[in-house]
Amino acid sequence: MAIGWICLVALITFTPAAPSRAWVEGGYRTCIICGERGTGDAILNVVLFVPLGLLLGRMWSPGKVALVGLLVSGVVEGVQASVPGRFSGVADLVWNTTGAGLGAWMAAYLAHVLRIPRPWSLSPRRPAALLASSLPLAYLTSFGVLLHPVGTEEPYVGMVNPRLEQFARYPGEIHHVELSGEPLSSVPWIPKFDPRFAPDEEWVLRLAVTKAPPPDGIAALATIYDMEQNEILLLGVLGEDLVWRERRWADVARMDRPLMRWRGALRELLSGDTAVIEVRGTGTARCLAVDAATRCDLGVTPGDTWSFLLSLDGASASLQAVLGTGWMAVLLFPLGLLGGPLTRTVALGGLTAIGVLLIAVLTPFSPPPWWEWSGFVLGVVVGIGSRAPTTAFLSGGPRFMSAP
Repeated sequence: MAIGWICLVALITFTPAAPSRAWVEGGYRTCIICGERGTGDAILNVVLFVPLGLLLGRMWSPGKVALVGLLVSGVVEGVQASVPGRFSGVADLVWNTTGAGLGAWMAAYLAHVLRIPRPWSLSPRRPAALLASSLPLAYLTSFGVLLHPVGTEEPYVGMVNPRLEQFARYPGEIHHVELSGEPLSSVPWIPKFDPRFAPDEEWVLRLAVTKAPPPDGIAALATIYDMEQNEILLLGVLGEDLVWRERRWADVARMDRPLMRWRGALRELLSGDTAVIEVRGTGTARCLAVDAATRCDLGVTPGDTWSFLLSLDGASASLQAVLGTGWMAVLLFPLGLLGGPLTRTVALGGLTAIGVLLIAVLTPFSPPPWWEWSGFVLGVVVGIGSRAPTTAFLSGGPRFMSAP
């Protein structure tokens, strides 16, 4: 496990990358939450060092483990400073150290709950089963709130096939672009558009596009930005797929932006064909249409919440399904581990499943597909099967103890 963690850290931190604006400008070295996706980076840095805390927490207190995490992070940052496209900063030290300490606390908490004698003790909240079942619901509720669209107070401007460094230029012709009947132009300021404004009224972004071989990456067909260069809306093409993105509270919280992606939406069109593309919205509901075909089921699902932390725009459908399944399994693993007797674990799992459905109904989440439900079950089952090995690992020997 230790060797696997070291290899993972080396792969993530020592792989050369394209220089970012933060590196070129050199302005992020002393910040704690850095850049547009600083919160997502901070969470990933915490998660990256949690395994180190779990490994050492079976022997040492969280304070000592946090100190080790600080030293290890310092070495990593020193080496990373010489890797092209990478840069060092205070933020990584802070969040890596926090992750190591959190991992040690988790080890201590599990040891306490599983009744393994320790030379020092904590007083975690009980019952552990209730805590383990409420954590995924609290997590999904928080991200459900972050999914709500949000505007800004700045004037907006519309752009068609814009020349922006983060997008490719679409080689086909784009014409008749309008927002709720008004032309979308890159020259005049358009009336302020905010998804929260008149939430019961439908708005429509419509354009006609002549298909051409798309370039690599996302080609923006139409976008709306504000005067502070915040992206409000994006309608684009990625390969044969149609993609949609809009500003949400997650952007305000400095996390990544998940894409609504209609895979193969343009596949049936031949080069030179012209199609009418629409995005229709009412409240938080969104529908995409290409000529007569319409999709209204392309929203973010609970298992897709990994995309708030790590953007993989080019991920295949199968990879995205695997990630969604795995993410749901991770969320439900603690319930299986700490749920106690099987009947109580099953009952709490059923209540948690009902809670997930309610969250999907009451927030902009789309209902979980079947593969995410399979991840839900898998996480509980693996958690149950991990009780004895976890007890043995934390006790440092072959002794097995049943969970309360």
